[in-house]
Amino acid sequence: IGEESTADMAGIFGIGLPHGEALYSSEGITYENFAFQLVKNGITESAAYSIGLAPISDDNDSEFLLGAVDHSKYSGDFLRFPISPVTASSKLLSHVAVTLNEFYVGAAASLDDDDNIDSIVKAPIYTGSSPVLLDTGATVANLPQSIITRIAYQFDFTYDSSSGYYLKYCDEITSDYFVGVNVQGLDLTVPLFYLLESYESDTGAEICVLNIAPSNVLVLGDNFLRGLYMSVDLQNNEIALGNANLNPNATSSDDDIEVISDTIPASTNELYSSTYDP
Repeated sequence: IGEESTADMAGIFGIGLPHGEALYSSEGITYENFAFQLVKNGITESAAYSIGLAPISDDNDSEFLLGAVDHSKYSGDFLRFPISPVTASSKLLSHVAVTLNEFYVGAAASLDDDDNIDSIVKAPIYTGSSPVLLDTGATVANLPQSIITRIAYQFDFTYDSSSGYYLKYCDEITSDYFVGVNVQGLDLTVPLFYLLESYESDTGAEICVLNIAPSNVLVLGDNFLRGLYMSVDLQNNEIALGNANLNPNATSSDDDIEVISDTIPASTNELYSSTYDP
């Protein structure tokens, strides 16, 4: 295991799908990446992993598990879905993606005892059947401009032509605002402030910037994924998703960690409606 490097660059772990590897795109060759090598060498029982990024208020609590899932990291349902193809021109599974059926915004009508959203009032801004990438390599969410514009409109942000961003005074944004997606019947929501950056204006006012990049594809990057917990099974081509447990007092114990053997230990979703299938 390398502990130091003289290279001035970020490392790449290499735990994606075989058909998404760089060697396949350039030469049509697949190989057993790190996750599959762990299985081959008897270290894990499956080529699978789980990721829980830290809440935005705690950068020291992210968790990456190989071959296991931490049940303390999510709240409510934890459901398993098939990985979706990302283009209509190919059915090859090349990216960690699922089928998105709705994108919406809203406000929490009530919270449970752990400050997780218990009930919601929402306004849909996109409905359909599209692939959405779950990409921890993307710092921010990347969404079509039409969705970004509607998010900004619903929360009354103002477009600043000089910067190209949507802005709003931070003190006008309440903590119960959220953005959500529906993945084949499962609602996944994140606080709006996860998708914001802020700066101090010349007058001393704190300005919030809607930190979402325009794109032709739907990509949930790190700032959105902080509100989710996910497990990826590269052998069975499945993903399990749940809302992150945002309770700051939540801790993991050995009893919460479950090995992924035949499949991810999560419930299957009976609402496999409108699955993206080019």
